[in-house]
Amino acid sequence: MSTDAFGDKLGTFRGMYPCSYLLEDGHLAVGSKSVGYRCSSTSCARMIMIGLNDIGSVNGVGATGLIISTTSGQDYVFKGFAGRDAVMKLVNDEKNKTLRGAPSTFTKSYATRVQHRRRSSFPTIPVNALPMGEFEKDDMQETLDIMKDMTKAVEQNKTIIHNERSGKSERPPPDVRKSVTTKSMRFFAAVAKNRTDKDLDKAWAKLKAEKNKTYPTVVLSDIKLNYTIDEFYNIFWSHGATHPQEDYKRDVQGDKDLTTTDWIDTGDKFTLSRTQDYQHPNDAPVGPPMAHSVTEQTLQKYGSHGLVITNSTTVEGIPMADCFVMEDRILASKTNGGILITVDMGLNFVKRTVFRGVIEKAAKGGSKKSWKAFFKWIESLPDYPK
Repeated sequence: MSTDAFGDKLGTFRGMYPCSYLLEDGHLAVGSKSVGYRCSSTSCARMIMIGLNDIGSVNGVGATGLIISTTSGQDYVFKGFAGRDAVMKLVNDEKNKTLRGAPSTFTKSYATRVQHRRRSSFPTIPVNALPMGEFEKDDMQETLDIMKDMTKAVEQNKTIIHNERSGKSERPPPDVRKSVTTKSMRFFAAVAKNRTDKDLDKAWAKLKAEKNKTYPTVVLSDIKLNYTIDEFYNIFWSHGATHPQEDYKRDVQGDKDLTTTDWIDTGDKFTLSRTQDYQHPNDAPVGPPMAHSVTEQTLQKYGSHGLVITNSTTVEGIPMADCFVMEDRILASKTNGGILITVDMGLNFVKRTVFRGVIEKAAKGGSKKSWKAFFKWIESLPDYPK
């Protein structure tokens, strides 16, 4: 890939490295002013530019990945580096040079991301479709409101991981978790201001009616929960959720060392995405007792009419697990007195294997079992509305 793809914002070119972002193959370029990522596929226009002055930290994820955290609170996870440590060192070296020298002229993160077309029933929304001034005001107000709570949350996350490794099960107080941030709530509030209720209802009906080749198999349907769409979103999926999905993964599934990035705008001003990195219990007779897993999630909220969450999961260290990517999707639709849940799934095979049929059967059963247990867990919560 040519450095011309990144323009002059990159500065003096230092190096370019093959990697992946949100399951898309691409390249990470390091320059004297910024770090840039560009998708390799001609059908993908995703590009991310992060100014060196905007980088807060660079840390390793798994064996081949790294996460770049910005001073504004955004996290970018890149995976699949052949020499991850060398890339981290280069980024940190260039960042330190910038801090020691004159301020970079590239002082504001620029990120343009194009989400998979299959994710949304809306066409790509241009950047100027929403009032950017309002977003900037919300971000500033949010920073003032939650700076202290974010510091407290970081310390709590360290305590959680320490307790898990030492066999303890203490959880942070619910009132603190709720106060951490409302960024994703602000995001969808802004979406609702720029889409009529009729448009959102129409788009949701279209999404439900479309046959999606990525999720050909329905594993659960007509699961009724006594929540509105807003309640289901706020309680389980939003920033600072009262009962985040991570609680279920830790306390019921037995996942360890779980870290979840904040929801970020994918660039279409309608879709949020985040990454979960964790160790998942391996029940197979072969392989390690805990398998390193990564789940890329996206979330779209169609006003009060519906909500869709997609999950793309990869697993390392288990035989044949490198042959496929697990894809599943939750559709929550408004109904009388609550919401109806449908879960569908599919497998994206990235390598040939003679065990494809066996894998598909096991994956279908595993998906059904896992999500059924998740909704049973929700119904067992002490504050679940009866």
